[in-house]
Amino acid sequence: MKKIRALFLSAQPSVLTALISFFTNDPFILSDFYDYNDLNNLPDKNRKKYELVVINDGCLHKEEIEKANYSLGNEIKKIIYTGEIEKGRLINIIHSGVNGVVSKKTKVEKLREAIITVTNGGKYYCEQIIEIISQVEENEKQGKLEMLTRREQEIFNLVQTGMHNKDIAALLCVSVKTVEVHKQNIKIKLGHNYLEDVLV
Repeated sequence: MKKIRALFLSAQPSVLTALISFFTNDPFILSDFYDYNDLNNLPDKNRKKYELVVINDGCLHKEEIEKANYSLGNEIKKIIYTGEIEKGRLINIIHSGVNGVVSKKTKVEKLREAIITVTNGGKYYCEQIIEIISQVEENEKQGKLEMLTRREQEIFNLVQTGMHNKDIAALLCVSVKTVEVHKQNIKIKLGHNYLEDVLV
């Protein structure tokens, strides 16, 4: 099996040392290690030899991570290795176009798992990151549900039980057309992709 060519970038020497210790002589990953500040000095021909780059965000600002992400280009897959737990920033990192996010609070073996998964075309988020994202999504869902009127909330809850428009209309003593209008308003307020399979 051909080894994965991976570049590890870090602004923190202690993290870089730990990564070197773990990934040197890995049977599946051929690794190079650079201080983040050297990124701009890498010639284009050297960048192109890597399939994947792991960026240790360390104490870097969001703009610096985005700059590194942009300068590497879309053809190189990217994983952010982060100690960050601030929810908003994590969401920004995920939406920045990276292929994976791994928390430093998890075992370094998870980073290795992420490298293999992402190189094979998948996305990878470790359990800690998924948990934080799920909390954010649940909070957003609750916030959106609060935008619904009392009647829209009623209809939303009935739809989720599997009831059809005709049955909802009969239960609420309204026309089927009224139920359809309420459902359309719910879609607009929650976003068209929000529970699209439920609000048909």
